[in-house]
Amino acid sequence: MENTAQNPSKEFLSLLAPLVVFMIFTSLEPTAGQSDETAWIPYRYYPVLYTWKIIITAAVTLLCFCHWRKIFPIRWTKATFLALFAGILGTILWVGVCKCELEKRLFPQPVSVEAPAGENIVQGRSGYNPFDHLEPGNAWRFWILRMVGLALLVPLIEEFFLRGFLLRYVVQNDWSEVPLGTTNATVWIATLIYAAATHPGEAVAAMLWFGGVTWFVQKTRNIWDAVLIHMVTNFCLGIYVLQTGEWWFL
Repeated sequence: MENTAQNPSKEFLSLLAPLVVFMIFTSLEPTAGQSDETAWIPYRYYPVLYTWKIIITAAVTLLCFCHWRKIFPIRWTKATFLALFAGILGTILWVGVCKCELEKRLFPQPVSVEAPAGENIVQGRSGYNPFDHLEPGNAWRFWILRMVGLALLVPLIEEFFLRGFLLRYVVQNDWSEVPLGTTNATVWIATLIYAAATHPGEAVAAMLWFGGVTWFVQKTRNIWDAVLIHMVTNFCLGIYVLQTGEWWFL
């Protein structure tokens, strides 16, 4: 069993806190196509809000990280190298499925619409292109910060909450005794619901991606494999967006 005995309450708080902080800031962010009158914060202030989101979330994550390592010691196996390739395939899957816009056909309310300028808008995404709004030097600095959030912080806080707590909790109330990677029908349902709820604009891609990672962790029983897959997928997605200008993915 990978996880060691810990105080369940303390363990729960360490797995939950970084994601809660991140989501509070995200709820305040303006999204693409949203008017300043309906947004909590005007779109032009998005870089400021995002910067503070990353700073504060990173601080909370650092406080929790040592505890995470006690619960799930870092270990690398042969399967970990496969996680690198799985992450690349995950980006291809994500981009390809999102471009099909299946949500328009499956859900009553469209989650992806055409922006006046001809760009796609995905529900819940800022779609912020720093190179259109900032000076070149500041644009590159913000893009680097964006990649830190996308490819480093998000994989850590999301995977540790989802696989460290949620998918174990749905197995039994005494979740800290559930081995990592345990699956049953409830776990698969919870995976799909979480994916769609947290990525409404890319629900189909998210369900396929999170389902695939759940299967991978079921085989390896290593949460760090999930983190690595997530990091590689998000990093490749960030590079893809930079090269293509399809900022609606972010």
